[in-house]
Amino acid sequence: MEALSQAQLRDVEDRLGRIEADLSARLKGLNDDQPAPGDMQERDVGDQADMAERNTERADDSALLDHYRSQLADIDAARDRIRDGTFGVCEDCGQAIPFERLQVYPTARRCAPCQERHERLYAGRGGG
Repeated sequence: MEALSQAQLRDVEDRLGRIEADLSARLKGLNDDQPAPGDMQERDVGDQADMAERNTERADDSALLDHYRSQLADIDAARDRIRDGTFGVCEDCGQAIPFERLQVYPTARRCAPCQERHERLYAGRGGG
């Protein structure tokens, strides 16, 4: 297994930092757009269609918030792997994850073949 060079690790760490900054800004934007509890009461809603639309928007925003938080957790986990020396090693087969894959997907925990196998195995099950 070929370890990543220090330059490659710095490149990945820089990329993780840029992604984290972007996600944090998006998360802040969504949080700023959320109404405070009690701000929107039924009397403020013009009709049921407006209420349904607002509920759908809130559900979409909530799903995005969850997605962004999950991605931030993946970034933290990648940084932990960098610190403990396991970054770039497939957690399933133990082989090196190609740097090219890590450049595109810096939070990758598996090499592409193992990731494909994992996705087939857990498709529709919500498995990590």
